[in-house]
Amino acid sequence: MAVYKGLIVGKDMGLVNYVVETDSEIVIKQIGNGGTSEASYCGILDAIQNLISDARNVVFQFVSSKANRVALALANEALSITDMAMWKEDAPMCIRAMVEDKQMI
Repeated sequence: MAVYKGLIVGKDMGLVNYVVETDSEIVIKQIGNGGTSEASYCGILDAIQNLISDARNVVFQFVSSKANRVALALANEALSITDMAMWKEDAPMCIRAMVEDKQMI
């Protein structure tokens, strides 16, 4: 669902080039198979394929859960936010220390 919502935001912003990282190998494999699956999330995968059909360049790549710590912390923070929030320049406080940590790079 996070990949889908991120692509919607990107499309609304007029983006045409994407690098999408996720720690779900299943999602990466299913998107690579064209979004077809017997799984219950097949509708989301089809919607993702539809969203990227107009994109110029899309790369989906797997990242380990350890490497995805910042995204996980941000997703957990988002669960407590009732309205849409977007940070364009400064990182939100919940992840600032992780982003600035040289070991994360």
